[in-house]
Amino acid sequence: AGSGAHQLNNPYDLYVSERSRTMYIVDYGNHRIQRWDFGASSGVTIVGTTGITGTALTLLSGPSAIIINSNETSMYISDMMNN
Repeated sequence: AGSGAHQLNNPYDLYVSERSRTMYIVDYGNHRIQRWDFGASSGVTIVGTTGITGTALTLLSGPSAIIINSNETSMYISDMMNN
């Protein structure tokens, strides 16, 4: 557990790309979405700011679920604390 690029804090949900086998992880405790490419030893934050919560357009507060459409062009995130 932790907030480093190779760590997660209370992961809630996961989406795995059928095309690239990339994983998108909802990291609830760090208020971010992490992308982990196949074979990588760490992830990249693509939504949110690690450990910072808020209501701004670029911040999350308690993300809990992720869905990506079939052609992988749109991502939808459930952000519990921002209602």
